Amino acid sequence: MFKKITIVILFLILVILLAPTLANNHESEQSNEYISTEFDSKGVVIIGKEKFYIPTYLPYNSSKNSDQIYTVVKNGSINLDKVFHVEFGLTKNCYGENVCDSATFSYEEISENLIGDLDNMLTLKADVVTLQNNIEGYYIPSSCYSYCNEIKLIWFYKGKVFILGSRVSKNKEENIIELKKSANSYIELLSKLEKNK
Repeated sequence: MFKKITIVILFLILVILLAPTLANNHESEQSNEYISTEFDSKGVVIIGKEKFYIPTYLPYNSSKNSDQIYTVVKNGSINLDKVFHVEFGLTKNCYGENVCDSATFSYEEISENLIGDLDNMLTLKADVVTLQNNIEGYYIPSSCYSYCNEIKLIWFYKGKVFILGSRVSKNKEENIIELKKSANSYIELLSKLEKNK
Protein backbone atom coordinates (compact mmCIF):
# COMPACT_ATOMS: atom_id res chain seq x y z
CA MET A 1 0.00 0.00 0.00
CA PHE A 2 2.83 2.40 0.97
CA LYS A 3 4.62 1.66 -2.33
CA LYS A 4 1.48 2.49 -4.36
CA ILE A 5 0.96 5.78 -2.49
CA THR A 6 4.61 6.72 -3.04
CA ILE A 7 4.37 5.94 -6.78
CA VAL A 8 1.20 8.05 -7.04
CA ILE A 9 2.94 10.95 -5.25
CA LEU A 10 5.94 10.62 -7.56
CA PHE A 11 3.68 10.60 -10.61
CA LEU A 12 1.93 13.74 -9.37
CA ILE A 13 5.31 15.45 -8.94
CA LEU A 14 6.17 14.64 -12.57
CA VAL A 15 2.79 15.92 -13.77
CA ILE A 16 3.29 19.16 -11.86
CA LEU A 17 6.76 19.55 -13.37
CA LEU A 18 5.67 18.90 -16.94
CA ALA A 19 2.20 20.42 -17.09
CA PRO A 20 3.04 24.14 -16.93
CA THR A 21 5.60 23.98 -19.73
CA LEU A 22 3.46 21.81 -21.93
CA ALA A 23 0.42 23.99 -21.44
CA ASN A 24 2.08 27.43 -21.50
CA ASN A 25 4.76 27.60 -24.10
CA HIS A 26 5.17 31.36 -24.41
CA GLU A 27 7.84 31.13 -27.10
CA SER A 28 5.59 29.42 -29.61
CA GLU A 29 3.92 31.61 -32.19
CA GLN A 30 1.37 28.93 -33.00
CA SER A 31 -2.28 28.98 -32.03
CA ASN A 32 -3.88 26.50 -29.63
CA GLU A 33 -5.46 24.42 -32.36
CA TYR A 34 -4.56 20.78 -32.80
CA ILE A 35 -2.43 19.28 -35.53
CA SER A 36 -3.51 15.77 -36.41
CA THR A 37 -1.83 13.41 -38.86
CA GLU A 38 -1.90 9.70 -39.46
CA PHE A 39 0.67 7.81 -37.41
CA ASP A 40 3.93 7.47 -39.32
CA SER A 41 5.78 4.29 -38.40
CA LYS A 42 8.99 5.98 -39.62
CA GLY A 43 8.84 8.01 -36.42
CA VAL A 44 8.48 11.52 -37.85
CA VAL A 45 5.95 14.26 -37.09
CA ILE A 46 6.24 17.43 -39.17
CA ILE A 47 4.88 20.63 -37.63
CA GLY A 48 5.40 23.66 -39.84
CA LYS A 49 8.99 23.35 -41.01
CA GLU A 50 10.15 21.43 -37.94
CA LYS A 51 10.62 17.65 -37.72
CA PHE A 52 9.96 15.92 -34.42
CA TYR A 53 10.71 12.29 -33.73
CA ILE A 54 8.46 9.79 -32.02
CA PRO A 55 8.58 6.05 -31.31
CA THR A 56 8.21 3.97 -34.46
CA TYR A 57 6.31 1.34 -32.45
CA LEU A 58 3.44 2.10 -30.08
CA PRO A 59 2.63 -0.13 -27.08
CA TYR A 60 0.08 -2.84 -27.89
CA ASN A 61 -0.23 -1.58 -31.45
CA SER A 62 0.54 -4.02 -34.25
CA SER A 63 1.52 -2.84 -37.73
CA LYS A 64 -1.84 -4.21 -38.88
CA ASN A 65 -3.80 -1.43 -37.18
CA SER A 66 -1.18 1.35 -37.10
CA ASP A 67 -2.91 3.11 -39.99
CA GLN A 68 -5.90 3.65 -37.69
CA ILE A 69 -3.85 5.71 -35.22
CA TYR A 70 -3.45 9.48 -35.38
CA THR A 71 -0.70 11.60 -33.88
CA VAL A 72 -2.31 14.62 -32.26
CA VAL A 73 -0.18 17.59 -31.19
CA LYS A 74 -1.48 20.77 -29.64
CA ASN A 75 0.02 23.89 -31.23
CA GLY A 76 1.84 25.77 -28.52
CA SER A 77 2.82 22.55 -26.72
CA ILE A 78 6.25 22.57 -28.33
CA ASN A 79 9.32 24.74 -27.87
CA LEU A 80 11.86 23.70 -30.50
CA ASP A 81 13.67 20.69 -29.06
CA LYS A 82 13.12 21.51 -25.36
CA VAL A 83 9.52 20.39 -24.93
CA PHE A 84 7.34 18.07 -26.96
CA HIS A 85 4.09 16.24 -26.22
CA VAL A 86 2.10 14.05 -28.58
CA GLU A 87 -0.96 11.88 -28.05
CA PHE A 88 -1.79 8.88 -30.19
CA GLY A 89 -5.53 8.78 -30.73
CA LEU A 90 -8.07 6.58 -32.41
CA THR A 91 -9.60 9.63 -34.13
CA LYS A 92 -8.25 12.87 -35.64
CA ASN A 93 -9.83 15.02 -32.95
CA CYS A 94 -8.66 13.05 -29.94
CA TYR A 95 -6.51 15.18 -27.63
CA GLY A 96 -6.73 14.93 -23.88
CA GLU A 97 -9.69 12.58 -24.10
CA ASN A 98 -9.24 9.38 -22.12
CA VAL A 99 -11.84 7.50 -24.13
CA CYS A 100 -10.07 7.76 -27.48
CA ASP A 101 -6.33 8.05 -26.91
CA SER A 102 -4.20 4.92 -26.85
CA ALA A 103 -0.77 6.27 -25.89
CA THR A 104 1.25 9.41 -25.16
CA PHE A 105 4.87 10.41 -25.60
CA SER A 106 6.61 13.48 -24.26
CA TYR A 107 9.96 14.91 -23.34
CA GLU A 108 11.19 18.01 -21.59
CA GLU A 109 14.58 19.51 -20.91
CA ILE A 110 15.22 19.65 -17.16
CA SER A 111 18.17 20.46 -14.91
CA GLU A 112 20.81 17.89 -13.96
CA ASN A 113 19.90 18.38 -10.27
CA LEU A 114 16.28 17.54 -10.93
CA ILE A 115 17.27 14.54 -13.04
CA GLY A 116 19.39 13.32 -10.12
CA ASP A 117 16.56 13.75 -7.60
CA LEU A 118 13.97 12.05 -9.81
CA ASP A 119 16.39 9.27 -10.72
CA ASN A 120 17.04 8.54 -7.03
CA MET A 121 13.32 8.47 -6.18
CA LEU A 122 12.44 6.28 -9.17
CA THR A 123 15.28 3.85 -8.41
CA LEU A 124 13.80 3.30 -4.95
CA LYS A 125 10.13 3.18 -5.85
CA ALA A 126 9.69 1.96 -9.45
CA ASP A 127 10.70 -1.14 -11.39
CA VAL A 128 14.01 -0.59 -13.20
CA VAL A 129 13.97 -1.56 -16.89
CA THR A 130 17.15 -1.70 -19.02
CA LEU A 131 16.63 -0.07 -22.39
CA GLN A 132 18.70 0.15 -25.57
CA ASN A 133 22.23 1.57 -25.14
CA ASN A 134 22.15 0.62 -21.42
CA ILE A 135 19.74 3.44 -20.59
CA GLU A 136 17.83 2.82 -17.37
CA GLY A 137 14.07 3.23 -17.56
CA TYR A 138 11.46 3.08 -14.80
CA TYR A 139 8.12 1.34 -15.07
CA ILE A 140 5.16 2.90 -13.25
CA PRO A 141 1.92 0.89 -13.17
CA SER A 142 -1.52 2.32 -13.71
CA SER A 143 -3.58 3.53 -10.77
CA CYS A 144 -7.36 3.38 -10.92
CA TYR A 145 -9.71 5.86 -9.29
CA SER A 146 -12.71 7.21 -11.22
CA TYR A 147 -10.75 6.04 -14.28
CA CYS A 148 -7.40 4.33 -14.77
CA ASN A 149 -4.41 6.44 -15.74
CA GLU A 150 -1.70 5.24 -18.09
CA ILE A 151 1.04 2.75 -17.46
CA LYS A 152 4.29 4.67 -17.93
CA LEU A 153 7.93 4.20 -18.74
CA ILE A 154 10.24 7.07 -17.78
CA TRP A 155 13.89 7.54 -18.72
CA PHE A 156 16.52 10.28 -18.81
CA TYR A 157 18.84 11.04 -21.71
CA LYS A 158 21.04 14.04 -22.53
CA GLY A 159 19.38 16.43 -20.07
CA LYS A 160 15.79 15.44 -20.85
CA VAL A 161 13.11 13.38 -19.16
CA PHE A 162 11.14 11.12 -21.51
CA ILE A 163 7.71 9.76 -20.59
CA LEU A 164 5.97 7.10 -22.63
CA GLY A 165 2.45 6.11 -21.60
CA SER A 166 -0.15 3.59 -22.70
CA ARG A 167 -3.86 3.39 -21.90
CA VAL A 168 -3.80 -0.31 -22.74
CA SER A 169 -2.68 -2.34 -19.74
CA LYS A 170 -2.50 -6.08 -19.27
CA ASN A 171 -0.19 -7.70 -16.76
CA LYS A 172 3.06 -6.21 -15.48
CA GLU A 173 5.33 -8.45 -17.57
CA GLU A 174 3.51 -7.74 -20.85
CA ASN A 175 3.27 -4.03 -20.05
CA ILE A 176 7.02 -3.76 -19.52
CA ILE A 177 7.74 -5.70 -22.74
CA GLU A 178 5.45 -3.41 -24.77
CA LEU A 179 6.68 -0.14 -23.25
CA LYS A 180 10.29 -1.28 -23.60
CA LYS A 181 9.78 -2.18 -27.25
CA SER A 182 8.27 1.26 -27.93
CA ALA A 183 10.97 3.15 -26.00
CA ASN A 184 13.71 1.18 -27.77
CA SER A 185 12.20 2.01 -31.16
CA TYR A 186 12.63 5.71 -30.29
CA ILE A 187 16.14 5.31 -28.86
CA GLU A 188 17.24 3.33 -31.95
CA LEU A 189 15.82 6.03 -34.23
CA LEU A 190 17.73 8.75 -32.35
CA SER A 191 20.94 6.67 -32.48
CA LYS A 192 20.63 6.34 -36.26
CA LEU A 193 20.00 10.09 -36.65
CA GLU A 194 23.00 10.93 -34.46
CA LYS A 195 25.27 8.61 -36.52
CA ASN A 196 24.11 10.25 -39.76
CA LYS A 197 24.92 13.79 -38.59
